[in-house]
Amino acid sequence: GPASPRGLQSAGTAGRDSNFCMPPAPVLPRFVPQASEEEEQFTLQRALRRDILLCTTWGIRDAVLWVQDQLNHCTLPRLGVKPTQRRIALPSNVTSMVFDFLDYDPTSFGHVRQLRAINNESYCASFSIPEGGAQIEVMLEKFTEGRSGSFFYFTYDYKYIVKTINATERDFLLSIMPQYTEHLRNHPTSLLPKFLGLHAIRLSPEQKFITIVVMENVFAGAAHLHMAERYDLKGSWVDRRVLKPHQDPTQFNETMKDLDLTRHVLLLERHKAAIVAQIGADVLFLNSVNVMDYSLLLGIHNCDPGRSCCASRVDADASSHGLSSRELMAHEGICGGGPSFAGPEARSVYFFGLIDILQQYNWKKKCEHAIKTVRCKDAHGISAVAPDEYAMRFITSLSSVIRGWSGGAAAYE
Repeated sequence: GPASPRGLQSAGTAGRDSNFCMPPAPVLPRFVPQASEEEEQFTLQRALRRDILLCTTWGIRDAVLWVQDQLNHCTLPRLGVKPTQRRIALPSNVTSMVFDFLDYDPTSFGHVRQLRAINNESYCASFSIPEGGAQIEVMLEKFTEGRSGSFFYFTYDYKYIVKTINATERDFLLSIMPQYTEHLRNHPTSLLPKFLGLHAIRLSPEQKFITIVVMENVFAGAAHLHMAERYDLKGSWVDRRVLKPHQDPTQFNETMKDLDLTRHVLLLERHKAAIVAQIGADVLFLNSVNVMDYSLLLGIHNCDPGRSCCASRVDADASSHGLSSRELMAHEGICGGGPSFAGPEARSVYFFGLIDILQQYNWKKKCEHAIKTVRCKDAHGISAVAPDEYAMRFITSLSSVIRGWSGGAAAYE
């Protein structure tokens, strides 16, 4: 029969005809969502944080091992306050980065670690970087940034804090290291911060060095407990309130201040006496080196009704042969009376530590005192006062907060 019109050919016939060609399907551009400026900034910040974490963590560990190696081979140069500078490369299995690292007065800070019974092996373990980087991710979640590029973070095991300090604080800490170390030797239960290392780091030669200090975490022994309340107590009362009216302090996740504290810290008489005496000795030392504006960091864990969270502490405190004051104050917390609303059998565990002890009463603080006195007309209620007055007010305030307890007394009045 007659040939079929080409337009009516079946698809199979057209496919076999070399003169016939189906038009190609149009190629649509693939939609790729663009990251917002905020998302890009967050990604960059997280990458920078990760680099800082990796380099500081590895640098601290490397510095301790380097000094140990030099001691083992009797080649350690004469070390003083002047820092030793080295260029350090991160392990190839982590990332390819090289950075500059300074180690200040490793002998003195090594001595502090010895006084705290921290050996190099356990200390370095807290700053290890295993393959996979899971621990770094944990540390990134606890990384906190402040003003002017300052930051602090916890080690993955919550034992230590790495914190930036400025040049004035660095120089002051180095200047008081002999007296500070002697004080820790004479007062094993001291509540002063335990400075375990002083370093500086820069990620590239074009940058300035960032100074960092390593300290013990006051709440290291509370990692498995719920810290219901945290207070920064200075003994002053001007601008020392965070909570709004009728806000529950046990439901507030931030650190509170003096006027937010409406309960007493109830401790057995022997524990109260030990804590108050130690605070007095520590404040006397701070006053002798012209320091003010420090705080008592108070953490409170309210025990559950069955006290299963802290049974060993309650049993030890109830015994006449319980834990010594030194063991109690070594970040383990002290069990005492709980809040009144929970009943007479309620118990709380209290954690204590003095913080921010590197502020001298210098011309800046004197100017601050003058300006705030004019503005608020309360020269004795502001934080910026001379060391003698600050010390007296601090001890008086805490003595009214910490009270003796024999069991069952109300924690609120």
